[in-house]
Amino acid sequence: MTGSNPRARFLGSVRRNAVTAPDDLLTAGLGLEGLRSPAPGFSDALQPTPAELRRRAIHANYRSLQDVSDVGGYGRCFGLGPGQRCSGVEYLGALAGPEGQGRHTVCLLIPESFNVRQPVLVAAAASGSRGVYGGLPIAGPWALARGYALVLTDKGTGSGLFDVDTGTGIRIDGTLTTDRDDPWAMFMPEVAGARLAPYSVLFRHPQGGVNPERLWGDYLLQAIDAALQWLRQEYPVGMADHAFAPSAVRILATGISNGGATVLRALERDAERWIDGAAVSEPNVIVAGRTAGLVVSSEGRDLAAPGRSLFDYGTEHFLWQPAALAHGLPGDAPFAKAMTAAAPALQHWCSALAAAGLLPQATLPEQAAYAREQLLAGGARSEALELGGFNVGGFVWPGMSYAYTMAYAQLLPGELPFGVRFAATDAAGQPCALKGEALARAWCDASGLVPTLGINALAPGADGSREVNVNGGSVELALQFRALATGRQLPATNTGTRTANGATPVGDVGLLRARVQEGLQAATMSGRLDDRPVAIVHGRADALIQVNHSSRAYYALAGSQDATGLRYYEVQHAQHFDGYLGLPGMGERYVPLNAWLARALTLVDAKLQQGAALPASQVVRSSPRGAGLPALTEAHLGRLAADPGADAVLFDGVRLTVPE
Repeated sequence: MTGSNPRARFLGSVRRNAVTAPDDLLTAGLGLEGLRSPAPGFSDALQPTPAELRRRAIHANYRSLQDVSDVGGYGRCFGLGPGQRCSGVEYLGALAGPEGQGRHTVCLLIPESFNVRQPVLVAAAASGSRGVYGGLPIAGPWALARGYALVLTDKGTGSGLFDVDTGTGIRIDGTLTTDRDDPWAMFMPEVAGARLAPYSVLFRHPQGGVNPERLWGDYLLQAIDAALQWLRQEYPVGMADHAFAPSAVRILATGISNGGATVLRALERDAERWIDGAAVSEPNVIVAGRTAGLVVSSEGRDLAAPGRSLFDYGTEHFLWQPAALAHGLPGDAPFAKAMTAAAPALQHWCSALAAAGLLPQATLPEQAAYAREQLLAGGARSEALELGGFNVGGFVWPGMSYAYTMAYAQLLPGELPFGVRFAATDAAGQPCALKGEALARAWCDASGLVPTLGINALAPGADGSREVNVNGGSVELALQFRALATGRQLPATNTGTRTANGATPVGDVGLLRARVQEGLQAATMSGRLDDRPVAIVHGRADALIQVNHSSRAYYALAGSQDATGLRYYEVQHAQHFDGYLGLPGMGERYVPLNAWLARALTLVDAKLQQGAALPASQVVRSSPRGAGLPALTEAHLGRLAADPGADAVLFDGVRLTVPE
């Protein structure tokens, strides 16, 4: 860890708003009851105001990331309290990325109760490909209730949608622009000469040509620097005697999923030790190639060199998980009925894999069992596979494969991996113009990846004359994208180059694989922390960010490099998407993981303030609510033990052992 930290470089003006009742920093005036209500609308659906866009974006992020119901424990056991509001000041600005690579949005929230003499700043990165308010539901209720300032970044992803036909992009406050020189424009790609098919839509994360993941840590450090500059502006000399130097401010960092990985990247990059401590949840880390000689024990298997990237095991699930579900899920598993309805498509997937020589010519139950074993052997845990219905039904793996291929390979807008592009579609499934109402609310409602807002993944069909919806992928596409991870020769199947949509297809597996692997290498993490207190929490049943290849692998790698302040808390009966705990079958089986992130933040903060020891790494034994869904209590969440005994997570320098 050498050199200096990256500094913030602002693009255009900075907006400062005094936020007072009936508005507030935490909920845009909605309060807990408003967050539990339907999404707020606009006075003009085609031209919403920045205030309306902000309110809807905050509502959308809370509802996507939290089960805000009382019966789910929100407002009682964790999260935003009833009546909790927060007046203060909000700063909003656009920053150029390090060395001019990319740009991102930064927002600083300063509560009225902020202690100028003993300042604390919490830095939170958005998860997934969310916009700048993506970190607010995770960190806001905890930080602002304590009088801590909160700085947020979209880490160069965000909902930076661009409509090619109209040349319309989105500004950092959600309003639309066609001005290519607008410093607040999130994403205005050069599309001249790109030969894009009509109605194409581009997204900043996959198609920005930057591979932002490799810069996420720098983006968070830049956000911290921007926040300190804004604090100096808000409290000039005379009001504060320390000028908000990093050494004079207690700085904590937090985030979930991609946001959690952003925090760990920032810690690895933090040469000047700005960040004092951190708590992250389900971090999407990349440590492939760094864990040789390390072993993770899981369900009776020894996984050597753990830490495969999401792209690696995600393309593996793209290929195998539909077949693994072809014989159905346990009757009480979430989305089991949906998979029963999808049985013909899943059986067809098995037939196509068998025709390619990847599945044995056997009965359907035998084929499904074979496919499931491929996933288990690859490091998936059995309880995570019971959420396979969500991943397949929600098109998680194809969408990830398309977008991350584009991002890692830094493809230009007209370079389409195996012909895949994004566009809105009509009732017949054919490309159409993106509706004005959808474009106007894209900043609030779009996830940053397809499918979203009626925008879908398309590719030429088998005859090449008509595009088809490939949100769910196909065995042909799964084989092609899987080859980008493995480099293995494709089985005999129809994997010809797709050209019918008029753009330049990138169909050469070897060339595209080289670009993807170069991008993955650039985004690979070191695992080098130090003695600063850092807590990682992860749900054992996480079906998206596989625990063996993310938190467990990172903990072992960091531990092998003497990260003495690192702790790992693995929560039984917790999975990736707390926002879906209200769906049938979810709340009965799983407890909210975000509650444990708030607890971890409290522990790290106490360590920094009072020197309180962090509990040893351990498994947290939670208790699902079960049938009838009684109201969630603290007892359901479980507890950390001062002496975990048989529940201790042990690492001997080579082998990580996590009690079952």
